Amino acid sequence: MKHSINIALLAAVFIGMICLSARSEKNGREAAMGLSPALSVLERDLGKAIKKGDLVAVLDFIGPDGRTMPLCYYLAESLSVGLTREGGRRMIERRKINQVIIEKNLISGEISEPDAIEKIGQALGADWIVTGTIREAGESVRIEASIMDVSSGQKAGQSSALVYKSEVQSLMVSSPRPEPVNEASLPIPGGGELVIRVSFAAEVTDAADGNISRIIELTPGAVLHSGDRMKIRFSANRPCYVYVIQIGSTGSAGVLFPGQGEAASNYIQAGMEYALPPGTGWYTLDDHLGRESLYFLAAKEPIKDLSRLIGGLAKEDADKSALSNSISTELNKIFDTRAPGRAKPPIDVTGTAGYTERSIGGISQGPPLSLSGSSGKGRINPTIIKGDNIVARHVEFEHR
Repeated sequence: MKHSINIALLAAVFIGMICLSARSEKNGREAAMGLSPALSVLERDLGKAIKKGDLVAVLDFIGPDGRTMPLCYYLAESLSVGLTREGGRRMIERRKINQVIIEKNLISGEISEPDAIEKIGQALGADWIVTGTIREAGESVRIEASIMDVSSGQKAGQSSALVYKSEVQSLMVSSPRPEPVNEASLPIPGGGELVIRVSFAAEVTDAADGNISRIIELTPGAVLHSGDRMKIRFSANRPCYVYVIQIGSTGSAGVLFPGQGEAASNYIQAGMEYALPPGTGWYTLDDHLGRESLYFLAAKEPIKDLSRLIGGLAKEDADKSALSNSISTELNKIFDTRAPGRAKPPIDVTGTAGYTERSIGGISQGPPLSLSGSSGKGRINPTIIKGDNIVARHVEFEHR
């Protein structure tokens, strides 16, 4: 019996030493966690200051070295929802925040300054402004956030969490900085509807001298020539996942958005306009002639099979031809499943075979959009697409 008691005492002492060691390690080195628990920590700490009926605005987080990345606005969107989920707190829509940033002529480096934060808060009529930063820390990422009382201009609380980098790697790919969209240019419906504004534009050559001469809307059956140029612009009323794919005349799939690389993210924020290619650039058509297709898809959640196929294209040993065929098949399946029988009647263009235009969601014409190219400025009418969980457009054109 005495021998058994001694063994039990030794076991208890050994377990106690392990617990003490573990506690010391935890105190000496902060443990990383998943993204979801990290958001819960930030919501808990920052939410202590917010009272029922208060109006809260969450600004985009600032990435490492000031870089823009999808994680910056993913965190802002998530906290906007989380901080106002209960207690009668109210959230300021992201598009309104972006609109104020336009009006105040603030650039990204200035938005984190206390004076700028206070100006934004006052213009929005907010009670609280939340800001944050993202820093890389080895195999982890540190997320820090603070909340400011707009009326006093003083910081009222702060929080931080260490997140496994593997959980957020796909959201940390640097992305082109989008431009804020004028509020009046994108109609915002009630409810949870997804609304996209998208424009397919082309700069075409003059048949007489072969020089770029004008900007046109890329409509079904439009005729383009090698050397002509294309540009795509799009914006959304809510955060979503966007896919822009070109199927060339040879059947090869070109992924225009997201960018190259398996980790490239296609998550976009609300109320911002994205340009493909970014800035003032345009795509130039190559010498492969024939019928080509542009696909634009936006969804509230990632389209898993399509994302998997796109990721496969980025691998060095990828069978590009087989993957292109699979991507085409998957795109057709999405349209056939989501919008069976929605293809418009074939459009007869200059006596050639019909060209297809398909859509998922309701289609209407948006206000004119001004574009600048080498031929000067032009105006085209973008397409507005409205739907529930996924919206899309497919346009065929002729490359001669």
